[in-house]
Amino acid sequence: MVMMALLMTDAGMISSLAKGLRTVVGPAFPVLSPFLGVVGAFMTGSNTNSNVAMGVLQVETAAALGLVPALLAAAQSVGGSIGAGVSPDKAVIGASAAGIMGREAAIMRRALPYALIVTLLLGLEVLAIGLVVQIA
Repeated sequence: MVMMALLMTDAGMISSLAKGLRTVVGPAFPVLSPFLGVVGAFMTGSNTNSNVAMGVLQVETAAALGLVPALLAAAQSVGGSIGAGVSPDKAVIGASAAGIMGREAAIMRRALPYALIVTLLLGLEVLAIGLVVQIA
């Protein structure tokens, strides 16, 4: 994961993605920002791995949009925490601990809508803060 992130950064792929996000999503990116954290953690099961995979993209996109990088880095990490909590590996661990193996899909179907609602609220909060706090 770390090598992939370093390769993408050094090859300029992250900068290209950040510029593309600036063009496509524009000023609404702060709403999307925590969702990238969720996706990264959902894929890997780890907030740390999500931050490694998506953190530089968040900071580069913040710079491209003229936003405070720490704001989007924080949104990334909080989104990663939410995503890690509803990731498939956590569902397996929870089902095993509760003695309900085979119910992982039901657990995830039940938890995922709450995670997405909280992530959307977080994104709206990040957008509001981003409108108030600008780079000097």
